Amino acid sequence: MKLVDILLVLSVAATANAILISAGNDGSLQASGTFSQRTFDRLRKRLELSKEIRNKKRQEYHNYAEIGLKQWSALSRGKEIPESKHSLKDEIRLKQEYVAARNRVRSVRNELKKYMKRHGLEFQEPKADSD
Repeated sequence: MKLVDILLVLSVAATANAILISAGNDGSLQASGTFSQRTFDRLRKRLELSKEIRNKKRQEYHNYAEIGLKQWSALSRGKEIPESKHSLKDEIRLKQEYVAARNRVRSVRNELKKYMKRHGLEFQEPKADSD
């Protein structure tokens, strides 16, 4: 990219009160309006928060299911459990909350992918964090 082109992009960005983003691997820059950048940041933040909620709900459900399995195992071995800490209704409710949170992550991720595709950006997510 020539110096003249860079200066032109910078002046256009400053005039339009915009933020510069990378347009590709060749190092070229593209002006993005602050509204677009805010929308992108908002979607990305929603995805992060949805993932945190999903992980919390998954942990709650798995911990509760583990309690139920331990009690079931103890009963099958003939041990008596004085006070049951597990309820099937609660386990079902926790599973439904987890599934809803998981679906929310998928929905927000797809929304972000569509937004990025419309603006010519490539969606990349770490392999360890994806579903």
